[in-house]
Amino acid sequence: MCFHSDTPILLIAKKNIVCYKLLSAYQVSPYQNFVYRKNQKNDDMQLILRSNIINIGYHSYKKFKTGYIRSTRDWGISQSGPTRLKVFKFVIPKGAEYYENNREYVSSNIILKKECKFKSFFGKIFYV
Repeated sequence: MCFHSDTPILLIAKKNIVCYKLLSAYQVSPYQNFVYRKNQKNDDMQLILRSNIINIGYHSYKKFKTGYIRSTRDWGISQSGPTRLKVFKFVIPKGAEYYENNREYVSSNIILKKECKFKSFFGKIFYV
């Protein structure tokens, strides 16, 4: 996964920033096979910007839209076979460096908070 921004500006989180990631049921990232532990800060990563692209860092989504659960193509991931992915709520901790674009963040650190739960009601999926 890579992050792209036409106008990248390095920011410092002034407070915890809520974000979302897709992981396996065992809290493993689909791209780097990184295992996340609930409520634990991870190793800091240095964000290196090259030609408005960052490849290394903790990538996350700014918003969660319930429709994305039906089709993870909107997240850029194929959901097939035994590697079904789940949505998890994270925070970029206060003091972490990060970049943002209209849809994503890439940050120097991230903390897993909880798995997002859903309910279906008349064919629509809702976050609870």
